[in-house]
Amino acid sequence: MEFNVRRMVSDAGTLITRAVQMSSGERPPESTEGGEDGAEMAEMVERVEVTRRRSEGLVHHVQALLQPNPNIRMEEFLLGKLDRKAPARPTALEQLGQAMTEAANDLGPATAYGRALLRCGETEQRLGLAQRDFARAASATFLRPLQSFLDSDCRAIARERSRLETARAALALALRRSASAATAHDAARGGCPPLQAEQHEAAARDEFRRQSRDVTRLLEGVDNAHAEQLQGLQDLVEAQAALFAVGHRYLAGLQRQLHSVTASFQMSGQSPEATEHDAVGLPAPPGAVARSGGDE
Repeated sequence: MEFNVRRMVSDAGTLITRAVQMSSGERPPESTEGGEDGAEMAEMVERVEVTRRRSEGLVHHVQALLQPNPNIRMEEFLLGKLDRKAPARPTALEQLGQAMTEAANDLGPATAYGRALLRCGETEQRLGLAQRDFARAASATFLRPLQSFLDSDCRAIARERSRLETARAALALALRRSASAATAHDAARGGCPPLQAEQHEAAARDEFRRQSRDVTRLLEGVDNAHAEQLQGLQDLVEAQAALFAVGHRYLAGLQRQLHSVTASFQMSGQSPEATEHDAVGLPAPPGAVARSGGDE
């Protein structure tokens, strides 16, 4: 469950302000500034909040796609906060390719099984490198605009909305003082003179309106964020399509090589190693031709 302390404090301050306004019998400042403007701002705030929540979800799931290990993701997150670069790690495909290559060397790369393991290991490592390129592209083109929106735009909006609530509370206080100073009884008790109270109210109202415009301007910027994120989404799909195309090409070539190895066991009078390399156009390992010639 997401726990946002800053939002909780802001909402609590808003509730306290509203409670003071209701107890004093005055109208809240937004009702004096026009209901339509307040409703329009509420709709924009909700739109930004939905964008923020969905952006956080997209960032989480794309990061999980690029790095399935949650412990490594947490380590990379903490290192990023410390402005330190995470160490380079081989992908799971690269690790699988390395394991296959080592197994081929131990079992004998000149045997049919060893040769197949060697070819598979090489292909898996190439797939791992392609996956690494995709991860870099996805981080640069898709994750970066989302993270920028969360770290820059959303924080600026939260900061200005907090200032707007402060201006709203100041205006409410000015309205109460202006109402109190309008009575002769309060003036006789040493309250603010009516003229001074009206000046305070006018200044507070101007500050509230200025802050409202600043918040509105930031909220309207979500359209630009959507456009940038849309371009990032297109780039992500392009990078993913390129990854799958490269993977298909690598695996199709590997299938042809493995089929030739399998077919070699069904042929008589020829070693599996020589048959495989004749089929794929690769030089046979040293000793393979000599053994075949010796059998003849």
